[in-house]
Parts: sequence; structure tokens; C-alpha cells
Amino acid sequence: MSAEQLNAEMATLSKQLGASIPEDKLKALEAVSLQEQIVGKIRPVLRLLMAAVGVVLLIVCANITHLQLVRGTQLRREVTIRTALGASRTALARRAGLEVLLLAIAGCAAGVLVALPALKLMVRLAPQEFRGLRMCG
Repeated sequence: MSAEQLNAEMATLSKQLGASIPEDKLKALEAVSLQEQIVGKIRPVLRLLMAAVGVVLLIVCANITHLQLVRGTQLRREVTIRTALGASRTALARRAGLEVLLLAIAGCAAGVLVALPALKLMVRLAPQEFRGLRMCG
């Protein structure tokens, strides 16, 4: 059902309600999407917040990339020594991949450990418009 059809049906119901209950004659029913009901007035603020989070995420990604490049240049001596001692390219690549994977897992775990209490704090400090929302988990 489209929003226009629903609002037309709601207008009919409003007229019937107004006819049966005189106190409600001036009241009208209107269908509003749940998303509009929740974020209607604060949509620009939420978009600005999302843009700020995106910029911070880009900065973090650039910093991590830079740190990985610096670490890679510092490991050049170690790779040279391991190659001289007979390590294969696959063993060196496996070791480097494992190191990056462990770093990623540790970063994800740290992010979740920081995000959960921060989310609970944000829900407590949220404006009145957000108080009706429930947090998952």
C-alpha cells in the first residue's frame, strides 16, 4: 500500500472517528514512516555525524597504512637475513600475512571492547528523541 492510499484510508477513519466521538472531531490521523518518526528532526545532525565518522575512519586508515609501510621497510633487514638462511618466499609471505591477520584481529577486538561501553554511554546521554530506541544486544 502506498503512503497516499494509507493516508486516504486514515482520513476516512478520522472522519468516522470524529462522527462517533465529538471531542475528536478536529483530530486527524496521519501515517508517518517509522524512520521519519525516529529521525525526522535530527536527520541533518545524524548525516553530519556520519560524515565526521567517515572522515575519522579515512584518517585512521591512512595512519595504519603509513605505519605498515614503515614497519615493512624496517623488516627488510630481517627478511634479507631469513632469505640468506634459506627461508622460501612462501614462508616469508605466510609469516607476513599471519602478522597482518593477527594485527587485524587484535584491532577488531579492541574496537569492539571500546565500542560496547561507548554505545551504552551514548544511549544514556542521548537526547529525549532517542530515548524510545532500544539497543541491540
